[in-house]
Amino acid sequence: MNKLLLLFSILFTTGCMATSSSTIKYSKDENTRPQDYAHIEDPTGTFEEKVHRFQITSKCGSLQRAVQTGIIGKMESSDCGENSVRSEIAEDVWEDSRPGEKQPTQRWYSWNVYLPNDYPIQNTGKLLLGQFHNSECPHLSFTSRGGDDNGKLYYETMKLWRDDCKATVRKHITSIQELRGKWTNFTLEMLWKNDETGIANLWLDGKQVLSHIGRTLTLQKENVNYMKVGIYQCCNDKRIQIIPAYAMFTTPKSGPTRESVQ
Repeated sequence: MNKLLLLFSILFTTGCMATSSSTIKYSKDENTRPQDYAHIEDPTGTFEEKVHRFQITSKCGSLQRAVQTGIIGKMESSDCGENSVRSEIAEDVWEDSRPGEKQPTQRWYSWNVYLPNDYPIQNTGKLLLGQFHNSECPHLSFTSRGGDDNGKLYYETMKLWRDDCKATVRKHITSIQELRGKWTNFTLEMLWKNDETGIANLWLDGKQVLSHIGRTLTLQKENVNYMKVGIYQCCNDKRIQIIPAYAMFTTPKSGPTRESVQ
């Protein structure tokens, strides 16, 4: 009887672990100005928990970044040095209980995004509405290039290239126009690999919009991988004024199965 009880206890515990999820621990990005971020009650009344409100203006964050080790290319010391503006939160992989500073090899993620009806399409730079970063290049991001993309939003991966970063894969998933005026659920399945065995599957409001097989980790940067959400308007032309914008996100969830993050 004792052995049966022990076996039941092990199976029950294992089952709980297999379906458990976690709300991602996060902190405000260092170059996000205090006035551009707020953790608020959902003004739409859709969610009981507080949501994150991000806004950008033409004012960049001038705070000098902390000196980082392991940087291969060249990096500006602040967002102003890159003509970038942002309002983001970042997953704190350094202070939580995980071993190391990266994602589990196989993982599911879920979060919700709200863009207002008048969310602008910029005439400059590159918009990122979420990314998994390694402190130098995003492993992957959800991005739109001002003007050229006309609001189209892409899944994008990158590589280190000439002291900078360069896109390796861009796959169309939705558009700014389709995200406006409502909450949209993002559900992402990842197999994090630095070779062609990686997997990225994405569903928007339950409809699959991405089925990707290929590298999902940036070569030489595999040991750091943290999630960021919010608005990052990168690398803008100084001669073109940034149009103010705001968006809202729920706190992302992470878990071993799709059911665990719903």
